[in-house]
Amino acid sequence: MFSISSKIGYSRGSISSDGPLVSGAEIIEVDIVDPRNWPKRTKVFMSLGGILAVFVATLGNSMYIGSVNGVQEHFHISLTLALSPITFYSLGFSFGPLVATATSEVFGRAIVYRTAIAVALIFTVVSASAHSFATLAVGRFLAGAAVSPCLGATVAMLNDLWDLHTDKVGIILSIIWGLSLIWAACLGPLIGEAIVQRTENWRWSMWLIAILLGVTSLCLLRNHETYMPEILRRDGKRRGQAVLPRGNLGELLYVSIGRPLHMLLVEPIIFPTALLVAFSQAILFVFYVAYPLMLTTVYSFTPIEIGCAFLPMLIGTFCAFGILGVFNKKAQESTKPRQLEHQLYPAMIGSIMQPVALFWLAWSARPSVHWIAPLLSGLFYGCAFVLVQYPFPMYKVLVYGKEYGASISAVDISIRYLLSSVCPLFTVQMVKRLTFAWAMSLLAFISLLMLPVPWVILKWGPELRARSKYMAKAKDHDNPPNDAKATVITDCGANDINVEASVQPGSANEKV
Repeated sequence: MFSISSKIGYSRGSISSDGPLVSGAEIIEVDIVDPRNWPKRTKVFMSLGGILAVFVATLGNSMYIGSVNGVQEHFHISLTLALSPITFYSLGFSFGPLVATATSEVFGRAIVYRTAIAVALIFTVVSASAHSFATLAVGRFLAGAAVSPCLGATVAMLNDLWDLHTDKVGIILSIIWGLSLIWAACLGPLIGEAIVQRTENWRWSMWLIAILLGVTSLCLLRNHETYMPEILRRDGKRRGQAVLPRGNLGELLYVSIGRPLHMLLVEPIIFPTALLVAFSQAILFVFYVAYPLMLTTVYSFTPIEIGCAFLPMLIGTFCAFGILGVFNKKAQESTKPRQLEHQLYPAMIGSIMQPVALFWLAWSARPSVHWIAPLLSGLFYGCAFVLVQYPFPMYKVLVYGKEYGASISAVDISIRYLLSSVCPLFTVQMVKRLTFAWAMSLLAFISLLMLPVPWVILKWGPELRARSKYMAKAKDHDNPPNDAKATVITDCGANDINVEASVQPGSANEKV
């Protein structure tokens, strides 16, 4: 294990072995242990625990599809109102990532996702045992809000543990993290329908999530803290020494919420790409409602068969990762310099496949056409979904660097779930008034309007980046001046704190 023992000077801006950077800074002696140098087995176990939390959190929304009919009958409410708990859960999901960025940088990663899972478990139990629809709706919202920080905290933990640019195991785990979101969204309706049909009780779609949250909570108990400033604070307290005070939560909330929203308004790259990614996910939420309506009226599908109808989308995601792998291999083999916008080539394919899939679904779903024809459109949509969802966030993280990458990711997730949350509320009326064919065609036409986004970014992206104030700051942040001494830097995200340990090679303070 690699460790550096040195005199550390704490300041609000950085921590340096050269002593305090500002007058009055407290100096303590600590051992800096980089989580990236922990045993690989430990890092893999911790990473998989975080990925399980993300999978269960996402599954908690899509599995509710199996309970819709039971909720409607039990509480004697309309279909739209029975679907609204999906909206409430998604609304909770939209706020959590912004707040999680701040809290994880004040209290550390581990306590954030452990607390998130525990609180989500409580409100999931409240939802499952609800005796009024109001209790169910409020419980769903609070469960979504409670568990949503797991998305951001897990990404931060993966970045703490692995070099996600060069470490093959870390790259694979980050891919699995992405797959967990997509697989949960596609498998949830099938699992939900199956468990409700098996038990003949609509509450069991939520009881199963409560059980999975309990298992996840046990898996996360052995996870260690990975956030470097929190590691330093705990080490200092253990030694009985003065420690770096925690950051101001109010300031961090401003950085985590105010800055992403400001970037959304002033950065021309962010809004159109975030909207395209959000609309791609919103289509999936429309499918949650439109698929059952179409398959029951046109093909007389049973609930289990409706759940299976989402499997072609799952298969399509595997095809998409094959396409991403081909582009990645070509990029590695190429000796020519590549501009950042070349990351968007897969998104160009996805933006074409998405309207094709929607038109295919719209005009093949009719009694005279075999049911397999409309369902096969899910292969195209599942593939397009991944090809749109992956390249844009990666491109923006590369554009804005480490300093602003967390802000961009948080605002992306929030917009996705804000837009998606309203879809179940109007889908029933849209399908009834426009017919299924024209409702899906409307989504296809909107997709066509958004189709040029990756081409526009490819052509004018360098000019837009050149005019970006945030990118200029990120470039300065990610390219510090060279030092003659060896420097270990751990980026700490939105708190703008760097941990630097500069030691003379071969000095007594260097340990290997």
